[in-house]
Amino acid sequence: MRTFCRLLPVPRKRLSALAVVAAACLVLPAAVVAPVHAAPAADAPVSCGANSSSSHGAACTITPVDATDTRIDQPFVAGPSYEYSSIVFQPGDQITLNAGGCVQTGGAGATWKRYVNPSGSSSGTPDGLYWAWVTIPGAFFTDNPAQPVTHVPFDQFALGTKHSFFIPKLDAPSDATQHLDLILGYTDDQYDDNGYYDHDDGNDDQCALDHDGGSAWVTVGVQHGVAGPMPAVHPKPFDLVPTAYDSNLLFKNPAWGWQVDHGTVATDGDYVNCVFHSPTPCQSQATTFDHIGWDLWGALGGIVGKGLCGEDAITGANAAGHLNWFDATYTGQIHWDEWSGNVFGDDDYNMLLTTPNYQGTGPAGTTASNTDAIKLEFDSDETIDNFDQQPWWSRLHYYVDLNDRATIDHFVEGHDAVVTGLVGLDTEHGAASEVHPVHVLAIREQAPGSVDPANDSWAIFARNWGNEGECGSQQHYLDASTITIDLPRPGGISPTAVAKPIGDNTFYAHGTNTGPAIHPSTGGVQVSFTLPNGADKPFEVGEVHLNWTGAVAAARPAPAQPTVAAHTVRPADDDGDAEAVLADIWAAMTPAQQQTASAFFDQMRPHTRLDSSAVATTVSTTAPPMPTSVPTVSSAPNLVANQRIHAQFEALCAATDGNLPTQPGWCQELNQPPVTTLTTTGGTPGPNGWLTTPVTATLTAHDASGSGISRTEYSYDNQNWTTYTGPFTLPDGTYSFSYRSQDNKSNLEGTRQQSFKIDTKPPTVTITQPTAGPYTHSSTLTLAYGADDGPTSGLGAGSGVASVTSTMDGASTVGGHGLGNGQAINLLRELPLGSHTFTVAATDNVGHATSKAVTFTIIVTPDSIEDDVRQFYRSGDIANASIEHTLLTDLDVAKAAWPTSICLAASAYRIFITDVQLLKGTFVSATAARILTDDANYLIAQCGQPHRVAT
Repeated sequence: MRTFCRLLPVPRKRLSALAVVAAACLVLPAAVVAPVHAAPAADAPVSCGANSSSSHGAACTITPVDATDTRIDQPFVAGPSYEYSSIVFQPGDQITLNAGGCVQTGGAGATWKRYVNPSGSSSGTPDGLYWAWVTIPGAFFTDNPAQPVTHVPFDQFALGTKHSFFIPKLDAPSDATQHLDLILGYTDDQYDDNGYYDHDDGNDDQCALDHDGGSAWVTVGVQHGVAGPMPAVHPKPFDLVPTAYDSNLLFKNPAWGWQVDHGTVATDGDYVNCVFHSPTPCQSQATTFDHIGWDLWGALGGIVGKGLCGEDAITGANAAGHLNWFDATYTGQIHWDEWSGNVFGDDDYNMLLTTPNYQGTGPAGTTASNTDAIKLEFDSDETIDNFDQQPWWSRLHYYVDLNDRATIDHFVEGHDAVVTGLVGLDTEHGAASEVHPVHVLAIREQAPGSVDPANDSWAIFARNWGNEGECGSQQHYLDASTITIDLPRPGGISPTAVAKPIGDNTFYAHGTNTGPAIHPSTGGVQVSFTLPNGADKPFEVGEVHLNWTGAVAAARPAPAQPTVAAHTVRPADDDGDAEAVLADIWAAMTPAQQQTASAFFDQMRPHTRLDSSAVATTVSTTAPPMPTSVPTVSSAPNLVANQRIHAQFEALCAATDGNLPTQPGWCQELNQPPVTTLTTTGGTPGPNGWLTTPVTATLTAHDASGSGISRTEYSYDNQNWTTYTGPFTLPDGTYSFSYRSQDNKSNLEGTRQQSFKIDTKPPTVTITQPTAGPYTHSSTLTLAYGADDGPTSGLGAGSGVASVTSTMDGASTVGGHGLGNGQAINLLRELPLGSHTFTVAATDNVGHATSKAVTFTIIVTPDSIEDDVRQFYRSGDIANASIEHTLLTDLDVAKAAWPTSICLAASAYRIFITDVQLLKGTFVSATAARILTDDANYLIAQCGQPHRVAT
């Protein structure tokens, strides 16, 4: 990676100076890697020789040519060797050296000698004097891997056949890797008169100026075999420099370049001072800047005056956000800081890590804004809120929600911890260094001095994604499918001891079915997690229990799993940061406004819970392989965090009608649309989410911009809108009720919706047959009826018909059969003459019931009684056609008399009855005889009634 930085013509109202520096770095592809630095040798001379110059605190002139090349002019010749602690390498490097020029060797006459291949008496390799050599710890000849680069004369590779060197890649992590820097030496028998003064051409004109006879020089080129995050051979003040590597090939406990160069934290560790006052770039490593989204920059970024995430953007001071380097691993002791929750926080868990002291300059990675410890931050929405199946993390969550500091400290205060995450500077808080987001965190469950080597327990979570909180807008992914955390052995344990996992090491995972693999070794314990793409939000969380002694560990009862409390309000530290500014706003709001804002925020904020399931932990006999390349970090817009902060300010502005206490101009600057709330009364809950009584809707518009409300409207189809004028009753149905408001600045609120299932009415029953009228006894009645509860969805929809029952005169059966829709009833045989009531009852799925009844009458006419005879003949109830003929002849006589005299016809019907009775039992069945007699008597009874013509 080659990095070039220049100031870009960015309008000062858009970016302050810190952001300009971050945004103006152009990163060009090249293989780059980070070196390991060592301090200069304690007895290092102060000069490379008489009349030599120096820079960078070393006794010579070192000039970084570009990201991977360095030139040394007037290299050290005033002693046997010099360790160039500022020119360093890392595993995987291929190194090319070249040299030339001459050295003043002292004495009388022509005393300048070639630096690489001197000539003359007593000169040159291997047994003469005045020749330069090189040592690179850990390096070997590329074309002869068995030959180390130790005291190698320059003439072996800088003349004739060229040679390059390589440093093998790491096979395993090391807590104290060798300092892979450059050592240059010079062979002479007297050094006090060596240097670069009083030039002469030397014997045989070997140092003539037209033949590269000036002062000696060395060039160092690096071809990085492993892609890595450090594009510089010599570190700048705010380049990260590793002291070791972890099992992921990430920097372990990296220090800043100013620490490597033995600066002081108060001056050299002040990044803001470096940006504004350093004549050279503060860093050569490529960085990214994560700040608030531009849609919120006006109030939150500070375009106008003092904003939440930046101050005095007009003057270019203190742009707030996150200046990020790359993922690294730190070890040390962890401490609790705070949880910044509720409407005025970013929901981050904030911790601190006291890292190992780097050569007396303070804890590795600290700055002038945090001299004692590095900040650790991770979003509880992304992590702890999803860990409640795991006992240790659930208990921590519980006590943090209670703000029980004493118990929280019992969990973490001063405990050993290992953390991997994105290293950067929090420019919202004075450019303090932080690991944010934390990707992997392991906390030793027992405090230092109390660790039981027979049950050394660690609480761990691992993921490869995360955001940076209030003033950020990105999601940051560690591009690694396998992440390994290196757990150190407890103090006092033999360096050859190997741990054995014991007890319950169950983990809970989201997005993966593969549990962690534990590899105990003499180097400690490696716990490896296999995680899919970070965009899928995978995580694993659990505990690892280790026995280092082989003895049986004393049983430790598992604490009871607490019920997780709801998040409580807790003010942030009042140090002018975003959380504190929001806390001040919150404190100035009325209780009613706070209640409204909390309700709005709870409705608007994204609620995403990640389910997890138990995964088994395995023990591996082989160490996880070292990666073939350094894991990189990629970023993408964080839609969830963006939704959250929008919800945060919509809630606050709407609850205060666009006039935030202490910050009255912010809501007008943000110019957000109104927030409309829907409240309902009535609506008795029924089965399956149905409301079974009338629902009254009330819409209330809250002005978030401070301009006033123009209108509020609602719709049942999101197309046809009705202006709201006051509370109204919602119609029955299943539908999505839409509503919105517009303010006087023409800001139209995004449509809000609430689904309803309202059924206040019973089904509708229809009866087609029977109808309310007469039916002749000889007729067949086919029942036709039904029940309906409206359409299946939309306006007017009901819960559906649950049951339909029917009765005839209160009985559910007639003639031995039911009364279902479509059922035929033979009236002659199954119902007697007279009035009958048919009833249909229906009930819907929420219990609303209704019924409908039809009353009809069964009658007899002169024609229908003849039909009676024919039916009985067909059914065999009348024995033969002759009997049928006889009876029909009787009825024909009666029918002929009926139109003129019903009473005369009655005499004929009496004769019919006499004949039926004579034939009963022999030629006419008893049933037929009874029915025919009843029907004839019905007609006889008409005698004396008002005369009418029968039909």
